Amino acid sequence: LKRILEGEYDLPAYNQALVHNALGIVYYETGRLEEAHRQYQVAEDLVLDTHPGGLQLRISIQINQGLFHTNLGDYTNALHYNNEAHRLLNSVPDWDDVSLNKLSALLLNKGITLYHLGRYEEALEILKECEQIKESHNHPYLGSIYFNLARSYQVLGDSELSRQYYLKGIVRWISEYDADYYELANIYLHFGQFLTARGKDEQGKDYLQKALQNYKQNYGSVHPLTAACYENLARHSLDQEEFDEALDYLQLASHSISRDFEGKDPLSNPDIKNSSHDLTLLKILATKVKVLEGISNSSTAEDKKIEFLEAALATNLLSIDVLHKIQSSFSSSESRIYLASGQKDLFATGIRLKLEMFRITGREIYKEEAFLMAVKGKSSELIFEMNSKEWLYLESRSDTEALT
Repeated sequence: LKRILEGEYDLPAYNQALVHNALGIVYYETGRLEEAHRQYQVAEDLVLDTHPGGLQLRISIQINQGLFHTNLGDYTNALHYNNEAHRLLNSVPDWDDVSLNKLSALLLNKGITLYHLGRYEEALEILKECEQIKESHNHPYLGSIYFNLARSYQVLGDSELSRQYYLKGIVRWISEYDADYYELANIYLHFGQFLTARGKDEQGKDYLQKALQNYKQNYGSVHPLTAACYENLARHSLDQEEFDEALDYLQLASHSISRDFEGKDPLSNPDIKNSSHDLTLLKILATKVKVLEGISNSSTAEDKKIEFLEAALATNLLSIDVLHKIQSSFSSSESRIYLASGQKDLFATGIRLKLEMFRITGREIYKEEAFLMAVKGKSSELIFEMNSKEWLYLESRSDTEALT
């Protein structure tokens, strides 16, 4: 695709837009999200509605932009792109199989976005509509619909329907493709979590291991999804108080989320500038703090307690830096408010660790640092509260007023 763009061909704008959109999809599927986003933006700038295929291409780009923002965790903007794609689809004069396929893809993406925004009943309604279309017209990705219906029923408290849809999704993907199909990784991961949460630890871990094998086979060892799976396995080990195993998984997760990270010391952390997916890195670091604190609490030797508490503190401070980095990059108020919900937990954890260091060592410096951290955390919370009110105020007004 890059050779086509770099070649001597004098491509019309519409054809260039097609190539940039296709290149964006390749980058997206390989975890290079920012590059995917740039390609989608270039494609959107190039496409002309006057071209016979312009409207359909613009719909595809909007759907892809929605996917990008969903993957980034910016669900408000994702919903914006989903709604824009829906509006454009409704303006298509003559519907055909292409339009119907795009509608079912759009409904799937929109249902996923609403789920992440906590609007579960709306998500379920959209996903059931999509299920009906896909089953009636034998559209692809029915397995994905079953998977997301399983998650929706799970959060709404219907465990039996959730279990049935997880299994339907697995059977559908295997029968439609094969046992190594890449979409199975995600459903294995969540079904493993589902089983673990219901006390079926061994079955749950088996599915998490299946997910990891699939992620590594289809995406490679260095990929945000592989990293996220390692982090899930670490949390499973943490719940079983298998701290050393959890730490090993987290080190593998760190290597997977940062291509340039080569640290072999399990207490070392990657440079946050080199993260391929900051939300996943944040989860890795937050889980690592819990593991290090668990090792410290279970140790009897004072020097070992202090060593792991200091490592936990350093990791906690790094996780706060990652959170601030993410907050500054998100453009929607709802997304920033969503991210801020984790800020209080991170500061509270840091304060607790510093007070524990004071209890063990008796050094006043740790008590002073705990106090300063409490002040900083409260200050950040107040500043964020003021900013969030301003964001919500501006977004409650019309665009013209807000831009004046």
